[in-house]
Amino acid sequence: MSGDGSLAMRDTLEFSALRDVSPEIETYPLTAVNDVYDRLLENEARLRVVLEPGGDCDDIPTLRGVVSPPALPPERVYFRT
Repeated sequence: MSGDGSLAMRDTLEFSALRDVSPEIETYPLTAVNDVYDRLLENEARLRVVLEPGGDCDDIPTLRGVVSPPALPPERVYFRT
């Protein structure tokens, strides 16, 4: 395998496309951010966790331990497990 990370990534993506490989993800509404964070801390998340926004931005809770949340939520927030 090459030491070039971008070449290895390209090879991986091409192989995935040829074999119809797709990621398995758990999706949750952004309003469940604290419950999802607890799942991550308790090592209960087994797949890639994706938070999806929806509804009114005022309904989104502040993530515990975060001093100042971003002004606008991103389209998706990814947590690596």
